[in-house]
Amino acid sequence: MLEWLGYTDKQMVGMHAHTIFADTPEGRPRGDEAIRRFSSGEEVRGLEIELRRSNGEPLLVSVWIKPIFGPD
Repeated sequence: MLEWLGYTDKQMVGMHAHTIFADTPEGRPRGDEAIRRFSSGEEVRGLEIELRRSNGEPLLVSVWIKPIFGPD
C-alpha cells in the first residue's frame, strides 16, 4: 500500500485514514462508509474507494475488510 500511495512508513505512522481519501464522491464518503461499517462489526466487500496518492494523483481501490473478534 505504501508503494501504491507514494508514502514512506514513517509518513504513514499516525496518519488518519481520512488523509488518503480523495475529496470526491468516490473518495471521502465511501471511505467514511467503510470505516463506519467496519467499526460496527460489518464486513465490507468490494467497495470501490478513490484514494489520493502523495503526489495528488487518484488511485481507485476495491476494499475488502472483515472484523475479527477475540474472546474478550
